[in-house]
Amino acid sequence: MEPKKVPLVVSVRLLKTNKGAIAIKNEGQIQSLISPTQALVFSLCDGTSTVEEIINLISKVYRVNVEKVKKDIANFLESYKNEIIYLPKKLKRPLSIRDPNDFAFKPDTTTDVVRPFELDSVIISLNERCACSCKYCFAISDNEDNIASDSWLDLNLAIKFLREAKNLGASILQIGGGIPEQYHSLTTLVDFAFHKLSFKTIELSVKPVFPIKRDALRDLRKAGLVNLQVSLDSFSPPVLENLTGVKNIFENMLETIYSAIDAGLNVVIRPTITKFNIRGILTLAKLSHKIGVKYFRAVQVMPVGRAKADLSPGREELSKLENELKDLATKIQNMEIGIVCYRVGKVPGCGGGRTSCALYPSGYVSFCDVIAPLMRKFNYTFGNIRETSLEKIWVSQDLDFYRSLRCRNEICENCSTKNSCLGGCRVRSYNVFMNPDMPDPLCDKVYEHYEKSGEIFTSWKVKCMRPFKKE
Repeated sequence: MEPKKVPLVVSVRLLKTNKGAIAIKNEGQIQSLISPTQALVFSLCDGTSTVEEIINLISKVYRVNVEKVKKDIANFLESYKNEIIYLPKKLKRPLSIRDPNDFAFKPDTTTDVVRPFELDSVIISLNERCACSCKYCFAISDNEDNIASDSWLDLNLAIKFLREAKNLGASILQIGGGIPEQYHSLTTLVDFAFHKLSFKTIELSVKPVFPIKRDALRDLRKAGLVNLQVSLDSFSPPVLENLTGVKNIFENMLETIYSAIDAGLNVVIRPTITKFNIRGILTLAKLSHKIGVKYFRAVQVMPVGRAKADLSPGREELSKLENELKDLATKIQNMEIGIVCYRVGKVPGCGGGRTSCALYPSGYVSFCDVIAPLMRKFNYTFGNIRETSLEKIWVSQDLDFYRSLRCRNEICENCSTKNSCLGGCRVRSYNVFMNPDMPDPLCDKVYEHYEKSGEIFTSWKVKCMRPFKKE
């Protein structure tokens, strides 16, 4: 560590909690839970101070020996080396991610629960019905169709939710659910979020059974829509029709993509990787780039809802595709390429109920838009904004219950990352064990996997995984 360097945080956001802050990566994933002192250091990395000046300030504020502070800050900055750049000289004005005064407090020691005082992002599900019958749909399984609501989200309720979310600090909005482009007040909703509440990023997720007209997309762009995510899974019409159950959907989706690009929207192509389309994903990425798509995000299928365990490709196929897409990303310009594969090892930090939440047409608030089948089965709701405010829900004891470690076993309770993990993803646990309270199947501290640590996880059937590790 060079003391004269000028650090600047570039890809982390901080949410204030009762114990310090939650560090969030730009893609929304929880990076870590940090103390007030660490959050203060982060906020001081604003381009106006050298490392040496930050060390001296922390030493003075906390009355700690400079040499000890120097060692601690060196370790801290090294652990975030991918999120910090060093400038050649100090800036005249700070580019701070937070006001340092926000973290001038002592952490709450009366509870183990990390309670965020703020929100980062929200999801709105406008409807729970869809004209598609996608093989991988996580929202509804075949035997739960009668539970899904046919009703659309009331506009006034959506506006109430967004206003209260903004008061909690939310700045990112994702809109989806059913066929959201057919929502009668979609443009009004986007316009309110952008022009009245100043949400900085608004994304609409669609799978257009019918083409979205150019004028409608232009109106959405003027209203403030930034990204249009299109769930195009293949550039082969037969493969796409097999996956979605809708004839002629390829032409409708392609027309929507062209119209969206012409309207000035950033188009995100988001295929779900299954055994039926994995061989065409690389071609889809190349053609997306030629069309003018800005982002390409391929995601490994997760068996939930309609998706079955045997829908997943093999580990070798996924690894090959992952390497091919990474190689392609180095060769092209003007399109960001990403692939999400579930790996054995450290469980990713879920933001549901801590940095984000989702609103359903019924008014219920829950973890995310993937939890829908489990929300009904296990009553996974934080509250209903028809009955109370989002602000009260966000600091309620009911929600604190879901912010606590749910897995009561010796390994989890003694784990150093238990407060950021909390047992992992309930949906993944239910998929493998039919029990959402089991530890996340990706964890290699709890389970002995057939996959090695770091390898892509494909053992979605419980018989493919050995039981708990023996001490």
